[in-house]
Amino acid sequence: MSSEAPRIVLPQTVQTPTVEELKPFPLPKQLDSLPKKTFDEFVNDKVLIQGYIHQLETYKSELNELQERAAQISLLLQSEIKNILIPQYQEVSNNINQRIKTLTQLHNEFLNLETIQYQTMSSTFNEELLKHKFKKLIEKNNEESRDLVKNFNSSEFTEDQLADTLEQFKQSRKTYHFRKEKLNRWEEQRVSG
Repeated sequence: MSSEAPRIVLPQTVQTPTVEELKPFPLPKQLDSLPKKTFDEFVNDKVLIQGYIHQLETYKSELNELQERAAQISLLLQSEIKNILIPQYQEVSNNINQRIKTLTQLHNEFLNLETIQYQTMSSTFNEELLKHKFKKLIEKNNEESRDLVKNFNSSEFTEDQLADTLEQFKQSRKTYHFRKEKLNRWEEQRVSG
C-alpha cells in the first residue's frame, strides 16, 4: 500500500452537561404563580421539561458547539475516506485484479502445457508405437548378431578375442530371443515376465 498518512484523531465522547452547567435555576417567575397541582404536572411531564431545557441558552450553545464539532468530524472523515481510504482501496483492488490476471494466464498456460503433455505421451507411449519401437530394437539386436558373424574370421583372432566374440554373440542372441518372446507374448496379450 501507499505510505501511511497520519491518522485523524477524533474527539472523545461528548459529556452530558450537568445541571450546574445548564444553569436552569432560578426558574422563571411565572412558575411561582402556578398552582401546586399544575407545577407538579409540569415537573412530571418529560416533554415539558425537555422543552424548557431546550430553550435554555447554555443548552443552545452546547448544542451549537456539538453540531459544529459533528460537522468538522464529518468533514474530516469525508476527507480521510476520499483522500486516503479510497486510493488505498483502489490500489489494493488493482493489485488483486493484476494477480487474478496473472493467475488466469498461468492457469491457461498450465492447461496448454498439460494438453501438450498428454498429446506427447499418447503419441510416444501408445501401444502400437511401443510395439513398433520394440520390434525395431529386436531387429537391431538381430543385426548386431549378424554383424558379429560376418566380421568373424578365426585366423585373425587370438584365443581371448575369440572367447570374447563368442560371449558377445551368445549374449546378443540370448537378448534377441528373450525380446522376441516378450514381443510374441505381448501380441498374444499374455505379458507376464
